[in-house]
Amino acid sequence: MLKFFPAVTKGGRFLSLYLAEFVGSFLFTFLQTLLTVTTADILNEAMSLDRVIVIALGGGFLYYGLLALSMTLSGGSGCYLHPGLTCSLVATDLFLKVPVYNEVRVGLISILLQISGATIGSIAAYYSLPDTDVGVEQMGIGQPNLGISDMQLWSLELGLSIFFAMVVLSARSNETRRSSILIGMAYTATTLLAFPLAFSTLNPARSLAPVVASGFTNGTAYVWIEVTAQMLGCILGSLVFYYLNYDTLRSRT
Repeated sequence: MLKFFPAVTKGGRFLSLYLAEFVGSFLFTFLQTLLTVTTADILNEAMSLDRVIVIALGGGFLYYGLLALSMTLSGGSGCYLHPGLTCSLVATDLFLKVPVYNEVRVGLISILLQISGATIGSIAAYYSLPDTDVGVEQMGIGQPNLGISDMQLWSLELGLSIFFAMVVLSARSNETRRSSILIGMAYTATTLLAFPLAFSTLNPARSLAPVVASGFTNGTAYVWIEVTAQMLGCILGSLVFYYLNYDTLRSRT
């Protein structure tokens, strides 16, 4: 039976999946925060084309590497270190009429571990920096930039999340070890748009992490835009993917 959520069973496979999501989210947030802050210090600019390219390429390569690591730790497919994509995997299986009771339980635990790992990664990055007086955007908290409005920010993140989820699901339906490369490239492409316009990483766990780490004193004005747009976008992406590939998916179930 074709299913998109990781095929986990009781025992060690659960633990390896959870470990992969926690460790991967920690490393992704920790290393990407350091990348974001150090590029600002080295280039001495809040935003420039070369900085955006470095962050997008560095983030894509980092995401690719951590997805490969996650697949190794979990012994197969994981939840992509991303709460929105975790939900999109469950939603796609729901559309395919695959029983999702166990998936919802595993997915919720994975999301909690993704957020926890990202939060600890954000704290570790903050205290690893020689200069802790950094702006909220450098810690990964999204906010409007270049004059865009809150609604434009929300729409941008919604659209990019739909696209990203569709790429991930397409790769998942024909998954090989090379799928991580395609997903990393898609992450790079979306970051090239999301970061200069919104300082966004298009990952709800990554967006929430610095807010939670600050005790909800920084970034609370825009975190709702980040989380709702990214989560809803991934779920809508699964719906669009399902209807665009309806015949193919049904023939494989």
